[in-house]
Amino acid sequence: MTVSALVGRFFIPGATAPVGGVLARDGKIALVGSGAAIAAAAKAEGASLLELPPEALACAGLVDAHLHLIQTGQRLAQADLSKARSAQEAAGVLADKSRALPQGAWARGSGWREDRLGGYPRAQDLDAAIPDRPAAASAFDGHTLWVNSVALKLAGITRETADPPGGTIRRDASGAPTGILHENACGLVWRLVPAPTRAENKAFLKLSAEAIARAGFTGVHDVQDLLTLELARELEDEGTLPLRVSGMCRPTDLDSGTAALWLHEARDSARVRLFALKLFLDGTFTSRTAWMLTPYTEGGTGLNVIEVEELDSRMRQAARLGLATAVHVIGDRAVREFLDAVERFRKEPPKVQPSVVDQWRGYAKLLMRAEHAQLIDPADLSRFKALEAAASMQPSHLVPDFPVLLEHFPHRAACAYPFRALLDAGAPVCLGSDDPIMPARAGQCLHAAVHRAPWPGEAASNAGWHPEQALSVEESLRLYAEGAARAEGLESVRGQIAPGFEADFTVFARDPRTLPAEDLVRVPVLGTVVAGEPRLGL
Repeated sequence: MTVSALVGRFFIPGATAPVGGVLARDGKIALVGSGAAIAAAAKAEGASLLELPPEALACAGLVDAHLHLIQTGQRLAQADLSKARSAQEAAGVLADKSRALPQGAWARGSGWREDRLGGYPRAQDLDAAIPDRPAAASAFDGHTLWVNSVALKLAGITRETADPPGGTIRRDASGAPTGILHENACGLVWRLVPAPTRAENKAFLKLSAEAIARAGFTGVHDVQDLLTLELARELEDEGTLPLRVSGMCRPTDLDSGTAALWLHEARDSARVRLFALKLFLDGTFTSRTAWMLTPYTEGGTGLNVIEVEELDSRMRQAARLGLATAVHVIGDRAVREFLDAVERFRKEPPKVQPSVVDQWRGYAKLLMRAEHAQLIDPADLSRFKALEAAASMQPSHLVPDFPVLLEHFPHRAACAYPFRALLDAGAPVCLGSDDPIMPARAGQCLHAAVHRAPWPGEAASNAGWHPEQALSVEESLRLYAEGAARAEGLESVRGQIAPGFEADFTVFARDPRTLPAEDLVRVPVLGTVVAGEPRLGL
């Protein structure tokens, strides 16, 4: 039996008495009490004792409830275009990064934003810097791709090429492609880009997991595919996985039988588990592809990436394996269609074999998840609680997206990122970053949730957008821990500092509850504890 103790200041939501320490046995919390009591218990049991600095604050381990581990590692290894302020600057950064690549290799980058570049860039902007190799750079939201003329030629994209279902090829006045591809149109190019090897993906995952752990997270909900979980298990077996990974699979994982095989072979472990199917229903605001109830100012109501009939079918297919379904929904039409699908599911749930029920591993019911849920019609707010559907939200998306909302839907802006309204309606809510779209940094996410404003230095004005929807720091910390646990069906064992719960803690070097906005966004993390094991600076 391994025993460890942590003594210092703790944040415990709703605690009626101060808590100064915890004692963990075999990775689970055994005792919670005063610092003196825990120190005495640690001495009596011969446990290792870690004392936090006086200014530090420990809380239940933060879990980023929506990100892509492998893609985050790729972002860290590729050209970062997030700081570029013109198409020419972005193209130059990508060209510099690609100089060491072999002849003919693809130049890859990500992170550019249309609003920072002064509009959508063009293939010619990349041609000037990278004329002799294919180049492809993802926008920060991952739903738009910028390519050069070499890539367009390789993909066979001309003025005669039709838009694929669920995608758009942006064109100039003459009908010629501009080098910008939205949603499923990105696949016309991605199919040509050599896929990373398994070893490369494993290296990407390890790189991102370490970075996210350093940022203060003890766990993540990965929303990519089953490959991530397979590689995470390998890292866990090697003793190099620094956090917990609860993951999702894709429809291809269901159709191939690999998801069923994972469950049949009971491959879940202490740190890695499969709990949901991930689907996409619409796009994003910045790409004008979020599915809306009312048109954008430039026309159109966005895109639905799949039909609702397929959504219904997939939700039932996943449930038969004991998996929840998490659906990418951003526009208010997409949110409503998701809730309608959940309502149909609740009225006529699929029949499940008793052996599958055993695989639910603690699920009282399958908690369906709306991933993003950035714009919600007021009539749909109460449906989340009634239908047992969680809103998995990313506060940091608010910073780049709110200007788009104000431009196209000023009359609907009060319905965007309705954190407060959802909590008041009793909805299950969890928070994440969507890394690599926005970085998994606790301070930035907390600032966006609490102040609903551009980060210091991001804009001339730091005025908050609809502050009536803001959360407190305390509420945000609770949603990052307890909310995340509830959203994966593990609220009885994760997300709280109480006996019987997993001994996962995030330790801030300073108390984020007392920091002004300019310091909150950069709140330093001292370290983390996962299953009673301290990491980093502890």
